[in-house]
Amino acid sequence: MSKYIFLFFFCVSFVLNASSIEELKKLQYSEQTIENVFLFKQGLEELAIENNVSAILMLALAYESGSHWEKDKLRALKYYKKAASLGSSKAFMKLGVFFYNQEDYESAKKFFVSSLNHGGKESIKYLLEIAIINQNKKDVSRFLDLAKKNHIPLDELILKGSKQIDLKKSEMMHYIEDKTFKLSKDYLIGILKIASSLNGAFKNLGYEVEEYIIHNGLEPTIELVLKKIPNTKIDEEMAMFIAGDNILKISILKSLMWANAIEPFMIKEVNHRLSGVEIEVGATATAKIVTQRIDND
Repeated sequence: MSKYIFLFFFCVSFVLNASSIEELKKLQYSEQTIENVFLFKQGLEELAIENNVSAILMLALAYESGSHWEKDKLRALKYYKKAASLGSSKAFMKLGVFFYNQEDYESAKKFFVSSLNHGGKESIKYLLEIAIINQNKKDVSRFLDLAKKNHIPLDELILKGSKQIDLKKSEMMHYIEDKTFKLSKDYLIGILKIASSLNGAFKNLGYEVEEYIIHNGLEPTIELVLKKIPNTKIDEEMAMFIAGDNILKISILKSLMWANAIEPFMIKEVNHRLSGVEIEVGATATAKIVTQRIDND
């Protein structure tokens, strides 16, 4: 017992003596004993409270990689956001990559631009890729020039995509803007952008978008047809994190959560499993579930 009491006071003493980043970096690569991990974590947390950007980034990386303790994506994002608020280009870059991988290109672009504005030149390649995905000729030209000026190597696929970019609008969007939905195009496009920004959240709830259906009426709506992905690990917390505080996004995701919650009842009581969900999005979101009889043979 006296050994552990001594260890406790030794650890507290180490932390209260204001560990330097240099000392903590030595601990970062030292043997991962209980004592070293304790000292490493507590030392970083003390410096993070003082807004030490290096310490905040080290904490974020540890939570992201699981190198010193259990992985925690949300804690990693929390620390990256804190570092970004203090002007860290690396933190902006990390946040941009996170949303890029979630296929939320609108959010990703904002973080990559912030990284670039704070000196993070490595974000140029991602910004170019997003410009190609969005068929934005002006941005493609702009980021190609920046890549050349800053000697950023570009692979052949990106160069090919930038040359073949076609700015003609899709038939659906052309129809929306120039025909039936002339007066409400901005409203509809806004809903489409909201829906498309949730692709990563949908996957975290076990779904993927099959198609969008546009309904014309007094209040135009868009219907999302979502297909259930079998054997998917559900992460509701991450899905809601992606939605942020947008009420409409939260409403859409809660429709999927409701569908997931009711599926066990359908299997047990009526021998049907969930195959998909159709969500009609306007000022609010309403959902209907699509079921399929379970073959008992």
